Amino acid sequence: MPTLESILTGGVPLEQQTLLLLGAGCGLLLTWPAIWLARHLGITSSAPGNNPFHVKGEKYKSGGLVIALVALTLVSLVIGFKSPWRTGLMFAGGLTLIGLLDDLHPLTPGWKIILQTPLALQVALSLPLPLWIEPGLGRVIFEVVWIIILTNAFNILDVADGLLPGIATILLWTLGTLLCLQGEQWGLGIFGVAYAAATLGILPRNAHRGVLILGDTGSLTLGGLGALMVLYVDWWSLGIISRTAIVFLLLPPVFEVLWVTVKRLRRGIAPWRGSPHHFVYWLTDKGIERRWAVFLMVLVEAIPATILLALLAPVWTLSVPILVMLVLLARGFWTQHHQPQSI
Repeated sequence: MPTLESILTGGVPLEQQTLLLLGAGCGLLLTWPAIWLARHLGITSSAPGNNPFHVKGEKYKSGGLVIALVALTLVSLVIGFKSPWRTGLMFAGGLTLIGLLDDLHPLTPGWKIILQTPLALQVALSLPLPLWIEPGLGRVIFEVVWIIILTNAFNILDVADGLLPGIATILLWTLGTLLCLQGEQWGLGIFGVAYAAATLGILPRNAHRGVLILGDTGSLTLGGLGALMVLYVDWWSLGIISRTAIVFLLLPPVFEVLWVTVKRLRRGIAPWRGSPHHFVYWLTDKGIERRWAVFLMVLVEAIPATILLALLAPVWTLSVPILVMLVLLARGFWTQHHQPQSI
């Protein structure tokens, strides 16, 4: 006989609904003290160098601190510090510290990778083996390289108000829900749900003309978790449509890396050097208004997420990608009519 919990949640742990409400609510409430903290720590930015999409004016790079504080607290409360998920906490916390260090005193790309590698290696050696990868040295190398690539892909993607938080919220929520449903890696699923909820909470202060940005503190951690969660999905239990949907979930960050790399190399610029050769800028050069360019790129993430959740998860889980798109729309329309245009 089905229990009340199974009827309400459709098989997803009841904690997921609680995490969504607590994470998003606390994330939103903490945006105000986060702005105050950023002012006092000096982690602010005024019209970042090559980035015309983070609108001119003072920006506060403490969004990642809010996400880390809320998500790590919630994860600790739900799954505790027991092995093997203690490794996950150390991984997420380590990426947050690397990002914070970079926000306070910018690191070279080489130093970022040097610091990220031990964290990725620790995860590859400590967490349970992915069900679809054969054990051995090749698996470890593949995991480390994959985690580093996607971690920095998210960092590259964080070039426009609302872009990375929108994509990361949908990606982590979808993968977290899937891992919770598959059961074997439910602890890692809780990580995804908590970080997605916290990121959703700061999205209203980050979207079009927002003042709170993630900084490397947020982008590196979200990218690292996304990379890790994809590895631990039980691909063999999924149908061809679901597998294809997961591949398309990864399209925005992977495509951005390929686009930026090709554009920079063609112009004689090293791929790791900053430049304005991002896909979202290309869209605006073609005449698409920046808020709609961001909306379209997040929509590309939302479509496969919606398909995957509709096929495998309870209907209520569709609320997150829908909420992300609504926040981007509402923020875009509100700022268009209530805030002056930037120069």
